[in-house]
Amino acid sequence: MCLYTHEIGKGFVSTDKFCAAFGMPNMNKRTFTKKDKAVSGTIVSTVTATMDTTMDMVKEIYREVYPPGEEIHDELDNAGNDGDEETAWSEDDGVPWIDVTFDGTWHKRGFTSLYGVGIVIDSLTGYVVDYQVLSKYCHPCTINASQDMPAAAREAWRVQHAPDCLINHEASSKAMEKEAAIQIWGRSVERHGVRYRTMLSDGDSVAFAALTALQPYGENRPVRKKECVNHVHKRMGTALRKQAQEARLGGRGEGRLTADKCRKLQNYFRGAILDNKGNQKEMEDGIWASLFHCASTDEDPHHGRCPAGEDSWCFYRKAQARGEAPGPHAQNLTTSLSRDVARQLIPLYKRMSSSDMLQKILHGKTQNNNESVNNVVWVHCPKTVFVGKNRVDAAVANGVAKFNRGNFQMAEVMDAMCLPASDFTINILEARDTARIKQADKSAEAQFALQRRLRRQRDAAVRANQEDREGEMYGPGLMADH
Repeated sequence: MCLYTHEIGKGFVSTDKFCAAFGMPNMNKRTFTKKDKAVSGTIVSTVTATMDTTMDMVKEIYREVYPPGEEIHDELDNAGNDGDEETAWSEDDGVPWIDVTFDGTWHKRGFTSLYGVGIVIDSLTGYVVDYQVLSKYCHPCTINASQDMPAAAREAWRVQHAPDCLINHEASSKAMEKEAAIQIWGRSVERHGVRYRTMLSDGDSVAFAALTALQPYGENRPVRKKECVNHVHKRMGTALRKQAQEARLGGRGEGRLTADKCRKLQNYFRGAILDNKGNQKEMEDGIWASLFHCASTDEDPHHGRCPAGEDSWCFYRKAQARGEAPGPHAQNLTTSLSRDVARQLIPLYKRMSSSDMLQKILHGKTQNNNESVNNVVWVHCPKTVFVGKNRVDAAVANGVAKFNRGNFQMAEVMDAMCLPASDFTINILEARDTARIKQADKSAEAQFALQRRLRRQRDAAVRANQEDREGEMYGPGLMADH
C-alpha cells in the first residue's frame, strides 16, 4: 500500500479512500508513517545502486565515441573559444570529461520552497548522472523549537539530534540551485570518476558564477558555460515585447512592431540558431538576415545576409538564383517592419548576436531533458501537498530511475522489499514502457512535429491579434484612473 502511494504521489488519506472504496480495513497513521519511511529508504538505496551502473555505462559510451588520446572538436573549438588540442580523457589521471545539462527545481513555486533539487544530465547519452536534494525543514527541529525548555537542554537535544537532522541547507530557497551545483561538481571525481566539462543551463541562475569562483577542477581546468536555446529564445521574445512597449513601436500602422510580429521575429531568431548549429559566422548572418529581410522594400532591399540558392527561404535570393526578377516585397514579405522600427531594434540584435552569446548557443541544444525529468519527479510528489524530506528524496529517486530505466524500475524496488513482482505486474510495466516509447517515436516524426508547430503558431497568432485589437486588459493600476 505504501509503495502504491509513492507511485501516485499521495499520502495516508488516499489509503483511507482506497480501503473505504474496496471495503477493507486500513492501517493506522502511525504504522503508515513507519512503513512509508522504510519504503522511501528502499527506493533511495535501490536507485543509488542503479545510478552507479548508469555512470559506468556513460563512461563506456564515451570511451567508444571518444577513444583515449583522440582529439575532440566541438562547436566551441569551431567558434575559436579554445584553440588548444584536448581530449575527452585527462592524460594525467584518465578521468573523462563529459558535457552535461544542469537545472534546479523546487517543490513549491515562488522561491519559498522548503525543498530544492539540482539534477545533472549527460548531454551525449541523455542519462541522469547525479542529483542533489536540499532541505530547509526538519519536523523534529520544528517541534523542539516550539517547546519551552532551558537553553542547556535545548542545546543538548540539538547535539544528539544532529546526525538525524534533515536540514542540509540554511540559506534562501533561491540559493538552492547554486548550492546543488557546488556539491555536484565538487564530488564528481571522487564519487563518479568524471569531470563535468561544460554546463548547459539557463541564464537566470548564478550557479555557473559559483562554479567559476569555486574552480572545482583547478585553475587550469575551468568549467565552460553553454546556454539553453529555449531560454535564449524566450529572452529574445521578452526583449522584443519590452522594446515595442517602451519605445512605442507597436500599434496598427504599417510596419509597426505588433505582438504577432514580436512572436514571428522571436521564432526567426530561434530558426537562425538551429539552422546554423556549429557555424558561428553563418549563425550571426542568419540572425541579422531575419531582421534586415523584414525591413526590406522594393526601393531599399537588404537581402545580402539571406541564404543564397534556389532552396533559400528568402524569396528575393531564390529569384536571383533562378535568374528571375524578384517579386514585390508587399506581396512576399509576411512580416514587414518600417525602417525606423528596424533601426531601433539594431542594439537588441547586436546584444543577442554578440560573439560571447553565439559561442554559448552554438551547440543548438536545450534543457528539455531536464524539464522532462522535473515533471516526472513531481508526479510522485505534487507541489500542492506538504511532505517531509524523506518523501521528497524518494520522489526524486523514483523520478530519476524512471527517466533512466523506465517503469520497470518498480519491479527492482519490489525485489529489494522482498516482494517479488508477479508476471502480471511485469507485463503491465513492460506494456507501459512500450506504449511510452511508441508515443515518443510518433511525436518525433516530422509530420506530427510539423502539425504541432503549425497548431502552436496558429494559436499564438490568434492570441496576438486579440491582444492587439483589445489592448491591455489586465495589469497593476489599470483601474486607478477610472
